[in-house]
Amino acid sequence: MKQIIIMNKLDITMHHEKFSNGLDVYLVPIKDKKKYYITLGTYFGSTTTEFTDYKGNKVKVPNGIAHFLEHKVFASKNGIDPMSFYSKSGTDCNASTSYNNTKYIVLGTKNFKENFEYLIDFVMNPYFTEENVEKEKGIIAQEINMYKDDPESRIDDVLRANLYVKNNRKINVAGEVADIEKITKDDLYTCYNTFYNPNNMFLVIAGSFSMKDAEEIIKDKLEVLMNRCDRRGEEVFNEPLNVVKDYVKEEENVLVPKMLIGFKMKSSDIPIKDDAKRSIYISAILTANFGKTSKFYEKMTEDNLLSSSTFYTERAGDITTVYFGAESTFPDELLEKFKEKLKNLKITKDSLDRLKKVYIASEIRGSGYVNSVMGSLVGDLVRYHKVTNAPVDLYESLNIDDAKKVLNSLNFDNMSTVIFIPKNMKSFKENKIEVNN
Repeated sequence: MKQIIIMNKLDITMHHEKFSNGLDVYLVPIKDKKKYYITLGTYFGSTTTEFTDYKGNKVKVPNGIAHFLEHKVFASKNGIDPMSFYSKSGTDCNASTSYNNTKYIVLGTKNFKENFEYLIDFVMNPYFTEENVEKEKGIIAQEINMYKDDPESRIDDVLRANLYVKNNRKINVAGEVADIEKITKDDLYTCYNTFYNPNNMFLVIAGSFSMKDAEEIIKDKLEVLMNRCDRRGEEVFNEPLNVVKDYVKEEENVLVPKMLIGFKMKSSDIPIKDDAKRSIYISAILTANFGKTSKFYEKMTEDNLLSSSTFYTERAGDITTVYFGAESTFPDELLEKFKEKLKNLKITKDSLDRLKKVYIASEIRGSGYVNSVMGSLVGDLVRYHKVTNAPVDLYESLNIDDAKKVLNSLNFDNMSTVIFIPKNMKSFKENKIEVNN
């Protein structure tokens, strides 16, 4: 069924169609823009390693296989690298894998028709051989080891390993080198044939492009595709609230100590059932209490306890996870101040109204940028499997009564903290920062 959706107060018209084969398509022309952005994605990510395949068999595949598959989809029988094809027209092509999705991306200013057709051709026609699979293992092993040397990536890995008990979010998206050594050509085809199906995929095109060309290519190349099975890449989320370890401190290759904290809480305990609205309320509460304009942030920076911070949320199954990250010369002291503040969180009508204005202004400003529009649409799809059609209206509907209900329902008992401190730095030892062995 075709839908033309006018996104209220954003001057954006979105053309949505869900085809009989299940493929979700969103076409969003943006006036007076020269570039176009194409995302072809599948709801298959790193957490899905046990499933019933397209033949009806129950299978278990190695960790990291979704990311490995993303790499190998770029292989072609004729030996032409898609990156080389796109570089000829100055077009960017890339891909990414997360916990619950894989995306293939094209960003360009010309040759829309040829570039769109080529994207579909290489993503929907995989070519795996024992030789090219073995060759890729060395490349991905280097990538895994590179991220292990990156403190930003490693602190996230350590926290997730201590935060999650059962769920595969405790494992790096790329897996470990030992995992990828087990991957075979047959494993890749099993995952591809099970999850790279129209009923498990989505397509979003935004910016300056020919609607006529886009619709013709979709009809000729995507609408005709058949599903090999009705499987979807849903994350099986059987995760308790308790954490593995509540505190870890390590020496790492950092100049300034880093801290990352995670909290797990039940989504169903929060009295807002709409996923998007619940996430916004939590973000507003965190911003009001810990954001750069908050009294807490001001006090911590004045006391030299905080140099930078960030926070974000994610949801999987009935678990909402809240993250707080910071750099601090005195991380343990900051941690104690942070815990004290958690016991006395507040949200007022004035602070919520200010944040609503900020969110709405950001949404309106972003509606003029292709990258921002694409990020919002794809972000909604991978988080909620649907697009928020009226984001400004959603922000305007926020009210202080619901915000306080959300605040009162937040449970910060299930907490894990990871602190990285610099190696062999006398100044930090003099400040009595001790390492847990």
